[in-house]
Amino acid sequence: LKPEQVVAHEIGYLGELRDLRLTLDARLYRERVSRILDLTPATPRNFINEDTARVRGLEYQAKWRGLPGTQVVLNQSFVRIASPDARLEESSPTHATTLFATLALPHDWDLSLAHHWVGAVRWLGFSERTEKYRRLDLRLAHRFRSGGTRGEVALTTQNVFSPYAEYRTSYLLSRRAFVSASLDF
Repeated sequence: LKPEQVVAHEIGYLGELRDLRLTLDARLYRERVSRILDLTPATPRNFINEDTARVRGLEYQAKWRGLPGTQVVLNQSFVRIASPDARLEESSPTHATTLFATLALPHDWDLSLAHHWVGAVRWLGFSERTEKYRRLDLRLAHRFRSGGTRGEVALTTQNVFSPYAEYRTSYLLSRRAFVSASLDF
């Protein structure tokens, strides 16, 4: 076996627009992956260097720090994979977006949300194609101090929307809520 090989070309931009309190980090890339490891279909199974793939994509993050204690972050990625092996072509969502926002509220309260939109994907291995989904997570936290001890109590709700499949269509992730507590001393 030979090691997998990646030849990458990319152009990036990292900029800060201080007057707008905005930071932008972007990357346009092209990668050629060769000698991708795979298993032989016959028994006994063995590893071989067989596949190749060309990956093209754009990803960026825009971060805005508006009011004190406020932050909004938008991440997006767009990926296209070309390969003789259809499994590799589906091994990454063609698009993914995350919008994250946090807001410091009066009296040591914090509110945050993360909203994800993810395209269909078939994870490599023994997975099934999972359809696109969206997910919303919410968190409300209260910070406190007692003497020299600082702490936080938070209520988090994950996946406010409908259940979605991850890795296999039978692995459904439903809504869940929990309380957490932390102490720093």
